[in-house]
Amino acid sequence: MHRRRIWWTAGLIAALTALAVLTWRWARTPSAPRVLLVGVDGADPQIVERLIADGRLPTFARLRREGASGRLRSREPLLSPIVWTTIVTGRKAQDHGVLDFVEIGRDGQPVPITSGRRRVAALWNVASEHGLRTGFVGWYGSFPAERVQGFQVSDRLAFHQVRSQRATEGATHPDALADELRRRLGEPAPDLARTRERFLTDPRVTLSPDGERRLGELARIHATSEFYRRALPFLDGRYRPDLLGVYFEIVDACGHLFMEDAPPRRPAVADEDFRAFAGTVDRCYEYQDSVLADTLKLTGRRTVTLVLSDHGFKSGEARPRTSGRADVGLAPLWHRLHGVIFVHGAGVRPGAVISGAAILDVAPTVLGLLSLPLARELPGHALREAFNGWRDPP
Repeated sequence: MHRRRIWWTAGLIAALTALAVLTWRWARTPSAPRVLLVGVDGADPQIVERLIADGRLPTFARLRREGASGRLRSREPLLSPIVWTTIVTGRKAQDHGVLDFVEIGRDGQPVPITSGRRRVAALWNVASEHGLRTGFVGWYGSFPAERVQGFQVSDRLAFHQVRSQRATEGATHPDALADELRRRLGEPAPDLARTRERFLTDPRVTLSPDGERRLGELARIHATSEFYRRALPFLDGRYRPDLLGVYFEIVDACGHLFMEDAPPRRPAVADEDFRAFAGTVDRCYEYQDSVLADTLKLTGRRTVTLVLSDHGFKSGEARPRTSGRADVGLAPLWHRLHGVIFVHGAGVRPGAVISGAAILDVAPTVLGLLSLPLARELPGHALREAFNGWRDPP
């Protein structure tokens, strides 16, 4: 009899918990939008503005015209894994625990940073705890994939600028999703000919050995972007997450690989490399614009989209005299403190200018849009000025 009472009590608790989650979903569904969070690593405000003015970024131009936009202040050190973790947690580096590109693996060797290094909840954890479906693709430091309500495609299913072995286990949640994506989409295999045609100013030029090596690096990142581009419609259609996030690395990778070759020409740049790569960075922005156009097709009338970068990137006469290559320790000197932010969709003020936005403000904004409570530990604030009639969560 005592055992039966224990089982009955446990069942009641489980039922009440499930009811509470359902009640939360029912309470928020009528007014809360879906949220799409798009990370574009290294997108620089000056370059974006120049290319919009030249008519080369129609999707970014649409986001600015129809939504709110501004500069997004980052935090030193301007290292991508630190900043992207701050963006998705709303916490400072000393709190979230991600402090570098790498950590020490079990064999004593450095490996790219993992999700186990993070000490605090990310947006996907908070949303899942409140019964919302989430889906994130390629977010920095998301391997191994975490169990969520929905799905996760970690940053180890495809290629990454910080070189690492692609994962065979823990690459996705659910686990079987990795094999299913490979069956449907194929492997994210680099295509040198396609990358050459898409990104080189003169695809016919014979490159220097260093230029060929860098083209190979770009081909891997290009393959990853295409894999994510094709995976998103399938994943969104299957899971229909309340919060969908995706991270694209190609703009930052192009900056590190080819900004040295951009005008004005530097004396150390070989003739053939300048002919081939002088316009490659701009072409990477154009490519990202086209990927973003496809991503926005997943949105509806009740969707709010946030497109943002973790930092900017120095160009022109502002370029440092050191190498910009990502495998060189001084590469972060090429980063600018301010990135971009665009907010578009349901309830957003068309043409509004966002002033004073910082990376710590992204998570509170997303949580507020989803009608989720804000933890007291979050130092940022929601970007209310981007919206008509903003409502703080209960």
